[in-house]
Order: sequence, then structure tokens, then C-alpha cells
Amino acid sequence: MIKHKSIYWLILLLISAVNSHSQALQSQVKVAYPKLQKADPKIFKTLENQIVDFLNDQAWSEDQYDSQERIECNFLLTITEERGSNQFKANLSVQATRPVFGSNYYTPILTFQDKEVNFEFEQSKPLQFTKNVFYDNLSSILAFYAYVIVGLDYDSFSLLGGEEYFSQAQNIINTLPSNLTNDPGWTSVGKNRTRYWLVENLLSARVKPLRQAYYQYHRMGLDMMHQDTEEGKNVMLKSVEQFGQVNRSYPNNTVVPALLGTKSNEIIEVFKQAEKNQKTKVFQILSTMDPSNVQKYSVLRF
Repeated sequence: MIKHKSIYWLILLLISAVNSHSQALQSQVKVAYPKLQKADPKIFKTLENQIVDFLNDQAWSEDQYDSQERIECNFLLTITEERGSNQFKANLSVQATRPVFGSNYYTPILTFQDKEVNFEFEQSKPLQFTKNVFYDNLSSILAFYAYVIVGLDYDSFSLLGGEEYFSQAQNIINTLPSNLTNDPGWTSVGKNRTRYWLVENLLSARVKPLRQAYYQYHRMGLDMMHQDTEEGKNVMLKSVEQFGQVNRSYPNNTVVPALLGTKSNEIIEVFKQAEKNQKTKVFQILSTMDPSNVQKYSVLRF
């Protein structure tokens, strides 16, 4: 009997070990609530803890992750409006990084602001996720960004490797109830900076050249700079040129602004010490893609 019990507990330990290494995300979460008058602040601490558990305890991928391989990300949910005792509007800031080979540097793979997060939250009702099932808007939003993060991480390591995860993000939109399809954060009508258009663009054939360049930028550029800095810069320059070509062929898309919000500071840092002709090319491309921030890129002109 003792022997059988020992085997039973060994099996449970093995299952636990496998599960503990399947989660893709290592998320830090902060819920901020400036100037709120009605809600008890304790509700937001509960919300914060539930979001941490929701993001970090789900697998999001069938691949196995060691603890040091999990994708580091930050979610800042800032409550901007109380619409009822348990109804809120918020801004969501999402940041995710992945390590660069041969260095201590972590490169951003997503820096994104979502200003249309409308949700209900009851402390007694935990956040849940099941594929093809809608529970509530907040769970759907968080799952959407979890899949986008995992997809971008895969895209940075393998050519178009994030396809299935972007498809999972799109599937979340397909499971929304009809009353949410026109929600300002999800809508496909009248806006081009919504969750709908973000994932639609990521799966679009017109954006595939940008995703291919995104892979080259990271895997053949940044990851190789510890071996050959100049060759890494050359690859990254070609990638930036491809970003610009996609922006010209597909104007007013959603992915390019998201890409610039994520990578522009890094691109500036890499090329501000480059040769003059490289700096000039990068300045011209970035200022054309993002004319409202031309002053930011002017450091590359000198």
C-alpha cells in the first residue's frame, strides 16, 4: 500500500512539474485608480491579483517553457471612469520584451496603449478563459493581448512563427457576443486603431513582408550583433527599409504605428552611432512613417 501511495504522489509531482513549465508569460500587473470616488480600493487589489493569476497561470501555448524562457511583460490598467458599482472604463498599457542573444539586453516586442477598456468586475467572480467561450469583456481583452504577445515573440524567433497565436487572438473577437462587436475597443467600423484592426493587420497578406522583416531584424540583426556589429546593423537597416515599404504600400494600417511605438527608440539608439549614410536612410524612413515625431528622429541627422 505504501508503495502504491508513493507512486501516486510521484505521478502527481510529475504532472505538477510539467504544468508549472507550460505557462508562456511572466507578467507584472498594476491596477491604478486615480481620483475615484465610489469604489472601495480593495476591489482593485483583488482585480490586480486576479489578472496576475489569469495571465501567468494559463498556458497560451502548447510548447513547454522553462522559468527563464517565459515572456516578461507588464500590464498597467488605469481606471479612468466609474460607470457603476462594478462597471469601469480604463486605459491599458501593455509592454513585453524578449532577451537578445549574447547580451544582457531585453528588446521590446510590444509597447501598446489601449484606451478603450470597458469592463465589469465582481470580486466573487474570478477571471476565466476557455477557447471558443466568452465569459466577460475583461477576460477577452487580456487573453487577446496574451496571444498577441506570444505571437510577436514567436515571430521574432522564427519566420511567421506567430501565425497560430494571432489566429487565436482573432478567434477571441469571433466569440464576442453581438452587443460587444461595436464596442469602441473591438469595433471594425470608423476606427483603425482597435483590437480588431491590430490582429486583422497582423494576419493580412499585405503585412507579411513587415513580419518577415521583423524576424530578420531580431534574429539576424539584434541577436547577431554580439558576433558582428556592422553586419547586424546592415540587416536591421534592410528590415527598417522593409517596414517603410509596407507603410507605403498599405497606408493607414494599425501595425506600423504599433511597431514604431515599440521599436523607434531602440532603432534610434542602434543607428545614432552608425555611418552617416545609414543614419540618413533611417532618419528618412522613420520621419516618413511617423511625420508627427520627426523632431524625435532628428538626432539621426547629425
